[in-house]
Amino acid sequence: MDIDPADVLALILGDPGTRYPALRELVSGPNLDADRMDYLQRDAYFTGITGGRYDADQLIASLRLFERDGRVVTGIDQRGVVALESFIVARYMMFASVYFHHTTRTFERVLQDVLRELWPDPRKLDPIDEFLAWDDFRVLNDLRGSHSEAARALRERILVWVVVAEFSAERDLDVYETCLEALRARFGDANVWADEQAEVLHRLPLVADGNATTVWVGTPSGVIDARDASDVIARLTGKAYWHKLFVRRESVDVDEARAICAKIISASR
Repeated sequence: MDIDPADVLALILGDPGTRYPALRELVSGPNLDADRMDYLQRDAYFTGITGGRYDADQLIASLRLFERDGRVVTGIDQRGVVALESFIVARYMMFASVYFHHTTRTFERVLQDVLRELWPDPRKLDPIDEFLAWDDFRVLNDLRGSHSEAARALRERILVWVVVAEFSAERDLDVYETCLEALRARFGDANVWADEQAEVLHRLPLVADGNATTVWVGTPSGVIDARDASDVIARLTGKAYWHKLFVRRESVDVDEARAICAKIISASR
């Protein structure tokens, strides 16, 4: 086969200058790439979240290539709109129920602390052979002799941080800030963790940025933006907010912390 390695690399890196823009979208695109389609189904299955499933067969069958502004883009035909809606709703459900779940976020923080302990200088992992040598088993094995809080928490599944309040609507942002200030004033900065996830919402299937790539839909009247083809998609592509407030379990009276937030939230209603 006459394949240029540079073209393969461009697809892997998501190079916008690739000679195969449609393939780039399928390999590492912002919306309908194979990885997103696969891990969503896989994660939904292994976590048991029924809301994370979607009609993958119909969505794949509806994939089409369109020409827009002189370039070839990936999209779907009109029969795939409902399947695309199910895909977007499923991704939203997985982010809300799994990826941004408070237990998930707690152990992600613990894991970050553990990895910093193992590799104070992450550049030591730059050689690819060294990076690949560190699988899950080696990480856990190297932590056996560590007595740090993070290592023990990871080994024994201990919740170091406990969630005391969660906010998922734009109207709650002021209340969130008020709760955060109150908790820090009562328990100190070191014992309060504010987890703000708005900055990673580009991982949602579509975004509100007018310059961002969208999913194109072929209709009898022409190719249109998916947000114009579906009210469901339009409503789910605005900015979402997942903010959580945690306190350190061993240093803080969790019930008191929750009561502080509950009082502030109640007064704001």
